[in-house]
Amino acid sequence: GDCDDGGEGSETALCVYGTDCTDCGHRDASMAPKSIGKMIGVEGGQITLGKVRLDIPEGALEAPTEITITETTLDPGANGASAIYDLMPDGLQFLAPVTLTIPFTGSSDDVAIYTGDWNESTMYALETRVVNSPVRAAIAETVHFTHVGVFEWLGQESHCWVPNSGIPNSFCKLVMGTPALIKRV
Repeated sequence: GDCDDGGEGSETALCVYGTDCTDCGHRDASMAPKSIGKMIGVEGGQITLGKVRLDIPEGALEAPTEITITETTLDPGANGASAIYDLMPDGLQFLAPVTLTIPFTGSSDDVAIYTGDWNESTMYALETRVVNSPVRAAIAETVHFTHVGVFEWLGQESHCWVPNSGIPNSFCKLVMGTPALIKRV
């Protein structure tokens, strides 16, 4: 089987950390990712995990859907300014943009929320703005669920954005590494 508990080496976060023992091997329960799930209806709503927030407007969902945010144990690398979060159900497409708010560390405002398949080592930039109150956070809209995280720009070339979070039509990506590189595609 596949390791699906959201920890190191897992392919997804379909089950609770440490419960997929046959596929994932031994897991230390103290290293469990943080996770929260909430049923959100067509009227919209909000789900928070610590200071990470997802705002879903009315009409963004076709039907009531269980939404989950999981803080993974994936390493964001040298220019990662936040943890990597897995938004579930994976691949969910919204009918209207939803707003992600992710607190981050570091002194630079030149950051972006990136989204994509972490296991494929490719993340795409979302158009991001930074707020400093009530906490320092990056805010972006998306219409698609997968891994997300905040990354600081290290100066290779300017951030290039995914217009309207249209991941399939994107024109730039973050190729993971230390440091990560932005490459136009």
